[in-house]
Formats: sequence, structure tokens, C-alpha cells
Amino acid sequence: MEKRLDLDGRQYALRFVACYGLYVILLVVCVANFIIWRIVFILGVAVFLTSNIADEAIVLFLTVLLGLALFLAALIWEPRLRVTIGQGRLWPTFLRGIAPLAIALALGMLVGWLGPRLLVGGGPI
Repeated sequence: MEKRLDLDGRQYALRFVACYGLYVILLVVCVANFIIWRIVFILGVAVFLTSNIADEAIVLFLTVLLGLALFLAALIWEPRLRVTIGQGRLWPTFLRGIAPLAIALALGMLVGWLGPRLLVGGGPI
């Protein structure tokens, strides 16, 4: 049996607003991941492959796959956050959802920043 908190209307409304505020943060991180990783895909194809239609198809396929994965992550975490409003587990649930996205974002930024410097020899890091 799940533990339910006894919340009055004002407390529930505040937690509801907090829930969707955290969800907006999760969506922003998803969009940032999409932008960063799409740039990394384009850079990777530009470095390793020649410029032809097959390379564009690879980038398009990876972009669609990435977008679909991030869209599904956003769809999955909204009800999970909403359910925890009355249980008092909103913050741990949010951290469980945002941590892999934040790690992927940091990794994408690192690869996007280090990749061209290491492959082309673009100077000191």
C-alpha cells in the first residue's frame, strides 16, 4: 500500500505547480540533449564520412532516433512525477529522471568540444 500524505487544497496546488515546474526543467534538458547530440552527429559524419546522400541519411536516421527516444522519455516521466505529488516523493523521482539526461547532455557537450580538437589537432585543450 502506498503512503499518501494528507494535503489540503493549497498544499496540493503548490506541489502540483512544483511537479510541472520540474517537468518543464526535464523538457528543457531533453531539448538541450537533442540540440547538442544532433550537432555531435553532424560533426561525426563530417569527420568520418564523405559528403553524399548516404551520410545525410545516417544523420537523419540518428536524429529521428534521438528525437523519438527523448520524446518517449518526456512522455514516461510526466505521469511518474504527477503520481508522486501526494506521496511526498516528487524530488527523488525527479532526480531519478533527470540524472541520465543530464549525464547524456554533459557527455554530448564533452564529445562535441573535445572531438574536433583531438581528431584535427586544433590546438591545446
